Formats: sequence, structure tokens, C-alpha cells
Amino acid sequence: MSGVQSTDRARHQPDIRVESPFPAFAIPRVWVWVSEFRHRVCDDYSPKTLEAFVDLWEAGDRTGRKRWAVYRDGELCGVITVQRLSPVLSDAHYIFAKRAWGAETTLASLRIVFARLFMDGATKISSTLFADNRSIISLIRRLGGSVEGRLVNQTMRGGKPVDMVAIGIQKDAFVGSIEGVERPDGSGAVELNLDAPQQPDQSGEQKQPAAEAVESEVAELREVLL
Repeated sequence: MSGVQSTDRARHQPDIRVESPFPAFAIPRVWVWVSEFRHRVCDDYSPKTLEAFVDLWEAGDRTGRKRWAVYRDGELCGVITVQRLSPVLSDAHYIFAKRAWGAETTLASLRIVFARLFMDGATKISSTLFADNRSIISLIRRLGGSVEGRLVNQTMRGGKPVDMVAIGIQKDAFVGSIEGVERPDGSGAVELNLDAPQQPDQSGEQKQPAAEAVESEVAELREVLL
């Protein structure tokens, strides 16, 4: 299990932690979260029962997708799933319990996970969502992303055709959304190097200490990044 913890000492913001993998016993909780705002994230062909939802989840896991659990003050409150579509492209989706909505949880956790994806070789992160989901579109823009196209009458929701949008976050734009922000201690602007080479540890195995450093730095600077 890999994880990173962040604590904002200055403003007593929530303690945010992300860990992979997402615990299997908590899959039913994701179903409960979705049920709180189903109209925002589900079309007419989404699972209608917990059993169908679990089956779909397990099918996704068999494709090799990765899952991160998001914890807020020690309480599980979100999940981020990522499917690597090619060596340079990852498809990401995320669900947060309604009680955890807000940039101090969503933006902080997505920055940590996306930094790792870019460190691992991705140059773009993509997703699709309902065109009227303005809160998520706004969040994506804060991550350096943009709406790349509108998919007209892409699916059905509530028995009516509904548009979706394709969104994308380019690596350079993601870095640009963070770099240049002044550190709280006045020591200078944030600089991210997501191209750091792998370095062998004493056992000869490859590891990425720079990735953990990026995660730690982003978490530490939440006060100015949010």
C-alpha cells in the first residue's frame, strides 16, 4: 500500500490522505455516495442495484485499472480510478461523498494522484462527463485542464438525450497550474519536476523518490494552492 499524508498547520484544514488500492470492503460505500447525486454522474444505463454496481466495479478492476482511496481526517470519503489507455494517456474518474465536496479535499487529492500519473509517464489525463456538471468542469480548470469538445446527445438521462464533454489535462498545463505560486514561508515560488529519472535503491530495485517528494510538496502547499 502506498500513501501520502498532508497536514495544513496554518489554517487547520482537514487532514487529506490518498492510498492505493481502494479497499474492496468499501465498494458499497461508493454506491451510497453515487446515490446522493446520481443525476450528476449516471445515465439511464448505469447500474440500478448494488449488485450490478459491484459487478461493474469488479469488471473494471480486471482491466488493470488503479484505484486510490481518499481519506479526510481519517474517514474514507472518496475514490479516484485511473485506466491507462496508452503509455502517455490515462483516463481518470472520481467520486467523493457529498460531505467531502470542496477544494480542500477534491483539489488536494486529485493534485497528488495526477502528479504521480504524470511522473509515471503520462502526458495527458482525460475523462468525459455531463456537460451541465459545472462544478467538476471548474475543478478540472483549476487543475490546468480544459473542455476539448462537446458530445451532442451522447447518452440518455431521465429518458432524454443529454450532452457530454470531453475534458483533458495536459502535463505542461497541470505543472503550470501549480508552478509560480509563492510558498507560504516566502522562500520562493513552487517548482515541480515531473520528469525526474528513476533511481535504484540499495537493493537494486527501481523506485521514484521524486514522485513522493512531489506529493509531499503539493500537500504541504495546500494553503496557497487551493
